[in-house]
Amino acid sequence: MKDNNHILSLPETEELCQMFLDCRLSVLEERELEYLLSRLEYNSSIIEEVRNLMGIELGIAEEAAAIGESKSSSSFFNYKAYISVAASILFIIGIGLHYPSDSSQVDSYYIAYADGHRLKGEDAKRQISSELKTADEFVKEMGEMEMHEREMIDNLTSDNTFTE
Repeated sequence: MKDNNHILSLPETEELCQMFLDCRLSVLEERELEYLLSRLEYNSSIIEEVRNLMGIELGIAEEAAAIGESKSSSSFFNYKAYISVAASILFIIGIGLHYPSDSSQVDSYYIAYADGHRLKGEDAKRQISSELKTADEFVKEMGEMEMHEREMIDNLTSDNTFTE
């Protein structure tokens, strides 16, 4: 798949599809195959199977690329959903820690468990703070990974590596 001027024949395309099914393609090669299958109108059982696995429908992929978002960007890794859930949980925990449910209660009361042992007071507060910091770092890292994946996909879809 390195030669940009070569239009693949049906047998070559079927061979690439078999390599995909055998998990012998890199992530980049899989994306290139996805791009290729969304544009070529070859039809065989193995090509249709790979198209179904990749969620490709002819014609729709071109429309998605025209509006700037391919189907692969939402199906490859759905970090956005994980980040949203993690952010929501952190928000709820943060609200619970900063605003006591009973307005007459002035002191916060922390309980945490570490290695099966119950922690109270300052130990619990430190444990919770540490866990919140770890969760924040995780959310940040997932955001960076999502941005990196989107950049890779955008570069792949914007780069005309195949002759149409």
